[in-house]
Amino acid sequence: GRVLGQLEQLREWVLSIQAETGEKAFPHEALRAVTLSLIEAVNNVIFHAHVGQPNKSIELTILVEAGLLSVEIADSGPGFQLQKKPQLPAAESDHGRGLYIMSQLMSEVSNRIEGNKHIVRLVYHI
Repeated sequence: GRVLGQLEQLREWVLSIQAETGEKAFPHEALRAVTLSLIEAVNNVIFHAHVGQPNKSIELTILVEAGLLSVEIADSGPGFQLQKKPQLPAAESDHGRGLYIMSQLMSEVSNRIEGNKHIVRLVYHI
């Protein structure tokens, strides 16, 4: 459906940024971590922050700097309290894996509120 198509567009977007910036600034091994974490974060927005509100927008920013890649995902949801080290939820739990996956793949995961936006920041150290 629509969500799967949008997630495929995310993959293509990250791949195009990696191709444009080059292997040194955005190494191939970072591609998997950044792409999977970004998809998890966007899924969280779609299924939690913006549930039942398909017309709400999500702002995505990727910053490629010397030694690190950062991704910011901004939504208009209420935000949440981020645990320092998210734990893998119990097998019977139907949610909570996304933050755990992001925390395992990325060097840093943080969030903040700015005005009416909730922003999740993902950092990958090269």
